[in-house]
Amino acid sequence: MKLTLNWQSDTNMRALFSNIGCKNKNDFYLLMVFHKSKKNGFDNNITTAECRAILQKENPAYQYLNSPF
Repeated sequence: MKLTLNWQSDTNMRALFSNIGCKNKNDFYLLMVFHKSKKNGFDNNITTAECRAILQKENPAYQYLNSPF
């Protein structure tokens, strides 16, 4: 499953997470961060704490993994 979630609403940045290949369906890893329009490029300045907060806001059972493998 892939999740596209808001990261920074003031800049329209989105974070794309996936749990493909994870043993637990509630474990997710970050694929990329991109602008909503998909025209203003990508951003990799997201922290681990921000990833955890984004996923927890969506569903408290979701956990962030630094790497799926």
